[in-house]
Amino acid sequence: MRATTAFLTAAAVLMCGWMVQNAEAAPIATQKTATYDPAVLLFMCLASGGTWSPPSTECNGCFYCVFPDGTLIACDGDHKCSISEKGAPLTGYRLFGEMTKVALAAQNLAQAPADLVALPTPATFSPEGFCRRNDQGQLLVNVYNQGRTDAAASKLRVIFGSADPVDFDTPAIAAGTGTDVVIDIPDECFDQNTLQCSFTLGVDATNVVAEWHETNNNAEGLCGPQFE
Repeated sequence: MRATTAFLTAAAVLMCGWMVQNAEAAPIATQKTATYDPAVLLFMCLASGGTWSPPSTECNGCFYCVFPDGTLIACDGDHKCSISEKGAPLTGYRLFGEMTKVALAAQNLAQAPADLVALPTPATFSPEGFCRRNDQGQLLVNVYNQGRTDAAASKLRVIFGSADPVDFDTPAIAAGTGTDVVIDIPDECFDQNTLQCSFTLGVDATNVVAEWHETNNNAEGLCGPQFE
């Protein structure tokens, strides 16, 4: 089952939007269209236990989620998505079209590697969606492992405004789980005119984790003043 999921993930990243059909089930029942922000679809996908593929440069920013009930939401780089509802669970899938070498190699994977990402607040938009703070005004960065393999301890790199990068310890993260890294926001990060602090996040900054995707490690965040 994990090998099938890994194959589907690799193939769909390269050929997002192609026709996916269950080898034994009936054809797609209905197909709809919608618009999704990647952060919103990401939360929906992870919350339901689906298979998530983040925006990829290999298909001009396409992304998708396959939900446990077999529903596929595939989006292009403009966030225009097709929703294919299927009547069978995610089993026995096959992909129609030319299989690239990467897709063929993925069939031999028993487990997909780890994949670390910084998660925004559910149902929010970037960059403000990455501004999560506790009562002390500290930044909370949710580092999530959306892969199928546990991730070793790594470093989270944060750049506040024009300051030098600072690395923070991230503990080992089991597949399908996440952890909050607590970070003090320097006062000098806040612009005196806008009272906003821009920052950049980079998970696995020292490349110690072998990841399924290496292009989704960075995120841009923005925080306004915190009032007590």
